[in-house]
Amino acid sequence: MVKKIFLIFLVCALTGCGYDAIYSKKNLKLYDFSINKVNFTGDKMINVKLKQELFGYYKSERAKNYNLDISTKSNREIVSKNAKGEILIFQNMVEIIVVIKKDDSLIKQLKFLEKFKYSNKEDKFQLNQYEKEIKTSIAENVGKQLISKIAALQ
Repeated sequence: MVKKIFLIFLVCALTGCGYDAIYSKKNLKLYDFSINKVNFTGDKMINVKLKQELFGYYKSERAKNYNLDISTKSNREIVSKNAKGEILIFQNMVEIIVVIKKDDSLIKQLKFLEKFKYSNKEDKFQLNQYEKEIKTSIAENVGKQLISKIAALQ
């Protein structure tokens, strides 16, 4: 009996919480823009992931059309070493600068700066794979933020 009451309460609570999916038909008007042209410079891996994130907005005829210039830069720094001089901790800093244009006139310039610290690994292949995962994760997050910021432009 207690389980049934809890289940009914849970269903009532979740249906009244006001949750809306970001890309629902109700919110589709907010994301009514398209990207005509994108120029990428910088880190190739980050650029490929950003291109994948923005793919759904390429050349679809919509009310607002934008051109983007995206410059990416990734830098790995040594944060900490032990007494022997062996590297203990790295920091990967990813900087993404996006220039948003409409009809060759500058609308907005956005700068995203993400930092991530991680420990060194004995296996350099695993370290390289982990760094790639970090870069792709950062690029995905920045891509989603970029879509939201472009949608918010008036």
